[in-house]
Amino acid sequence: MRNKLELEALIGEPLTSFAYPYGDHDATSKQLAQDLGYPFAVATNSGPLLMHQDPYQIRRIAIFPRTDTFGLWRKVKGNYLFRKMNKK
Repeated sequence: MRNKLELEALIGEPLTSFAYPYGDHDATSKQLAQDLGYPFAVATNSGPLLMHQDPYQIRRIAIFPRTDTFGLWRKVKGNYLFRKMNKK
């Protein structure tokens, strides 16, 4: 909690989200993010396809310098995540 308060004091704004380091999280870390007052938290390659289903495990997609407009469009469409999940 102290780190969150120090960061908020430094930037003069409330922190509104939390990113799990390296995307690593479990039920305890999700609960901690919620207890600290974050309205949502982001993971990496885990979480439901729809962000409102679990606001403490929002899935992120990787965008690289080589990602073009079409590549970005494909990634934000639901079929990208569906195809990625079905490869496992």
